[in-house]
Amino acid sequence: MDRNTSDVWRPSGYNLFAPIPGSSRYAGINLVSGCCKSFTRTELCLLSEAEFFSPDHPVIEHFRKLGMVVNYDELKAMETIDSLSSAGISRTVCLTICPTMGCNFDCVYCFEPHGKGRMSEAVQDDVIALAERMMKYSRAQALIVRWFGGEPLLYPDIIEKLSKRLMELAERSGASYKAWMFSNGYLLTEDVAEMLGRCGVFRAHITLDGLQKTHDATRRLQGGGGTFERIVSNLSRKLPFDVTVHCTLRKENAGEKEALKQFLERLGEESGNQLTLLFAPVIEALTNEERSGGFEPLGSEQKAELLLKKRAERFGPFTGVTCEANNLWSVGIDADGRLFRCWSWMNEKEDSFGSAAEWDPSDPIHTADRADEFNRFFHAFRDSPEECKACVWHPICNSRCPISRFYGTAECLPWKDDPETFVLAVYREKYPPETVKEAGEADAGA
Repeated sequence: MDRNTSDVWRPSGYNLFAPIPGSSRYAGINLVSGCCKSFTRTELCLLSEAEFFSPDHPVIEHFRKLGMVVNYDELKAMETIDSLSSAGISRTVCLTICPTMGCNFDCVYCFEPHGKGRMSEAVQDDVIALAERMMKYSRAQALIVRWFGGEPLLYPDIIEKLSKRLMELAERSGASYKAWMFSNGYLLTEDVAEMLGRCGVFRAHITLDGLQKTHDATRRLQGGGGTFERIVSNLSRKLPFDVTVHCTLRKENAGEKEALKQFLERLGEESGNQLTLLFAPVIEALTNEERSGGFEPLGSEQKAELLLKKRAERFGPFTGVTCEANNLWSVGIDADGRLFRCWSWMNEKEDSFGSAAEWDPSDPIHTADRADEFNRFFHAFRDSPEECKACVWHPICNSRCPISRFYGTAECLPWKDDPETFVLAVYREKYPPETVKEAGEADAGA
């Protein structure tokens, strides 16, 4: 076959398939395009013979639209997407702002050392100036703010003042504005909740680690004392935003998942609040050693189950942004105005790459105090080990979280040698059995 290589279409190296139980069809996904649909045995035979069809054949066009045939180097294409996504013109600027690194809680698994102090007026001015530079240079259409800490609600006045200025900046820039709140929920009084609603907060992330006894064993006040009743009381009032309730799982509370789910369903019905429950395991590598003796981490099987569900729920096209740490337009700002690439490192001065007062995204290297701290997150995908680049899971694994690689705790996906488990999990997430009368019905015409 004497044709230019770019004219020869072949099956993508990132196609995965699994027989659908009780059906003659096969679930198929592509880890780069994000395609997920069912196929007949005949379709799979045609796909396997793609290189023998002419480029303008209907079979090629059908599979090309799904991203399941290619005529280019897929790894190079992903590296290009990664480069463009990391540093190109962005639609969105994201600021994670910590009014304080202090906290009123002393949770046994928290990774932060909990400093003291509050963001000064001068640093607040620097934050606004940084936001203006980022909005101008990015030409972003949206400004997103995440209030983080420490416990941000220790200083609601800072949130209110900065929110007003940031919302005005978004309006001047012709951009939309919305904000998240990450809080332990203890200080979420009625007045504070109303203020957050006025300040563009549309979702709050609050943690409950089980029912009262279990929660209070790990999420306690500084100096001692339970927190469950106060948090639940705050969630019982009608709130002007939705709430994602995080449950940080470990062996001690893994058995309360269903009980907590039912409790929150009742609480949501009674309060009229939209409460969404999210489970995540304790990340041992990030836990502060000074207070990490009060829990046992989940077993490998339980963590694998949580990771499978999370990955299946979030399955979609490869975007190149493995996390916000390798996105030029997303920065974390601590109470002293120091800048960080990763939320998990917003507690140590030596992990900062620059300051809100000086750093300029139009010259990101020379205005950084520590250019190496800035650079290393951006090379996480391209600098992956060769065995990772050769692996079929590379588009969704990305050699795992950069932090886990820096700490030496990176692990392969637990279903690496069992792709059918992941394919079926993604397919069932997209086409739940209760919504599909017959396998393949939902996407038969796709």
